[in-house]
Amino acid sequence: MEAVAPQEYDSAAAMAASRHESYLALARGTRPEEIAAARAAVEQVEGRLRYLERQRKESVIVAPVRGVIQTLDLRPGDLVAPRQAVAVVFEAGPAKVRVYVPEPRLGAIRVGQSVDLSVDTYPSRVFPGRIVEISSQAEYMPRNVQTREQRNDQVFGVKIEATPAPELKPGMSVTATIRLPEAAR
Repeated sequence: MEAVAPQEYDSAAAMAASRHESYLALARGTRPEEIAAARAAVEQVEGRLRYLERQRKESVIVAPVRGVIQTLDLRPGDLVAPRQAVAVVFEAGPAKVRVYVPEPRLGAIRVGQSVDLSVDTYPSRVFPGRIVEISSQAEYMPRNVQTREQRNDQVFGVKIEATPAPELKPGMSVTATIRLPEAAR
């Protein structure tokens, strides 16, 4: 057996005790200060992630309807204010036409009624449509209606939905002929 100097023994004993304490600390878990520091670091990174996700979400332009973009009024690098229009979108689906019916003729039309539509591009062709909405309020009304003739100045907006056809394009001028029942003519 070999003799060990008391200093070496004390040094080895101190190291063993230190390593035993390290072992016990690891076995018990990390100190509260280290846990708090780690939580703070995680919260900071999560905050940065939320900020970047919000930035990403705000950089996406979403149209309120499905459709085809006709014009895009943006260039790379342009800044856009919230709710600022940046494109003209033609809504997908059936074409819609707005016509105006004089007040005296309003009683002869109803929602669901058939309409013949024609466009200058195809003069011999009739495109079918139907009335989908009749405005409940007069438009283009004079200040006061005093005579029977002035009643014709009151018109009501009527929305017509055309049966889909590839020949009909947004912005075309349309002539609408509302098919009136025999009794209304």
